[in-house]
Amino acid sequence: MHRSINWFREAAENNNSSAQLALGYIYDQGEDVKKDTEQAIFWYRQAAKNNNAYAQYNLSLMFATGDGVEKDEKEALKWLEKSANNDNPAAQYNLGVYLAEGKGVEQDLSESYFWLLLASSHDYPGAGDNAEYIETLLTSEEAQATQQRATEFLTKITGNT
Repeated sequence: MHRSINWFREAAENNNSSAQLALGYIYDQGEDVKKDTEQAIFWYRQAAKNNNAYAQYNLSLMFATGDGVEKDEKEALKWLEKSANNDNPAAQYNLGVYLAEGKGVEQDLSESYFWLLLASSHDYPGAGDNAEYIETLLTSEEAQATQQRATEFLTKITGNT
């Protein structure tokens, strides 16, 4: 494993976000190395700065739970939003749930519906059912406007016109 860690480190130091994510994960989980939260956060942050949605999501989880860092809902939400905007379905789902419940943010059912629609477009477990429920709490105009916004987001992300 040391050889692969060296390869990941070399690629990560050359700004490869996948290698940065992998190193963060290796240190976060203590896979074949001593668990090192500082190194995990360092590499996750490097990958997150390079718009790696999974590194952003992992940072959000660490700050939300206080895993190796001081618990910080504001910092967790910042990284969750970045990850969701980078089309990570898990982040989209969780952000939708947070907005529905008003967890760490002001409750916003239209915004919740938007993120749940996006997560459900990836067949994320539970997203479709939750989106359907939230839709019942919105006016038809709010639901239609949000559906249009979700379609535009997906078109932009996928590059389809």
